[in-house]
Amino acid sequence: MLYGRLLGVTAALALVGSVIVSASASANPIRMPTVSDEIARQKAIVAAHQALTPPAPPCPENGMLPEPFSNCGLPEAPATTLPYPTNMAYWGGHVQVTPKVYIVYFGWGEPGAFPTSDRCKAQTLSEGALTARLKCDPEGAGARMADFVQQMGGTGWAGVSTQFTQTGSGGQVEHITNPSDVLAGIWADNTNPADLSKTSAEGEPGPANTYSDLAAEAARAARHFHVKDLANANFVIAQPQQFSDPNAYSSGYCAFHDYTQPGLEHGIYNGITAGIAYTN
Repeated sequence: MLYGRLLGVTAALALVGSVIVSASASANPIRMPTVSDEIARQKAIVAAHQALTPPAPPCPENGMLPEPFSNCGLPEAPATTLPYPTNMAYWGGHVQVTPKVYIVYFGWGEPGAFPTSDRCKAQTLSEGALTARLKCDPEGAGARMADFVQQMGGTGWAGVSTQFTQTGSGGQVEHITNPSDVLAGIWADNTNPADLSKTSAEGEPGPANTYSDLAAEAARAARHFHVKDLANANFVIAQPQQFSDPNAYSSGYCAFHDYTQPGLEHGIYNGITAGIAYTN
């Protein structure tokens, strides 16, 4: 929990024309709200504007755990825009300690990917030694994604992750690192059909299932980039506006992470290489 500090201001300077005016100013404490107060306030907002704040969505993993647990393994709580008011729990699973991010622009150059093709602006992405050509990037979002990931490694902002650990195979504690070269690859894939709008979270495993389709593209990306260290690789499947995951709107999420586990999750990842971490 962060607590605000008392902020004091002894003088204010205002420039009026060419005259500098000095005036004293009073100070008031600025404090962060408590979690309980903020949850209560936001619940009131939700009650008044239910349609504006959807409930916390289920996780992509469908039906793995019995009630009252959600598919993530913990009871779901209302979405309040705040972190869950407890410490993060570690259940002993694998953690990416030397993370690498691979961005896949899935179908950005395919016909119908964006609603107004006349606004398409081609972008040549160049991030160090990495390059890719986007046939259509009307708002420049694709370029910004690559720029962000290229620059975030080694920063204090990304360094927050170094407080988290995993237990190594020998029982030793291994901290997540904060390497400067997080971006490991960018790829504009306009060869494989990318229209996820025709898929469903409830569809049978295969091309009609949204999660099967996303994971299949992540597996193709792993082959495209010749990734040897899957344990530390994260494949970001970035979708164009018209082809994006249709379940997001109905369930209320904007993104999720998952991990391919053939034989589990009702078989949605059967036939796909195990151990691929991807971001929708």
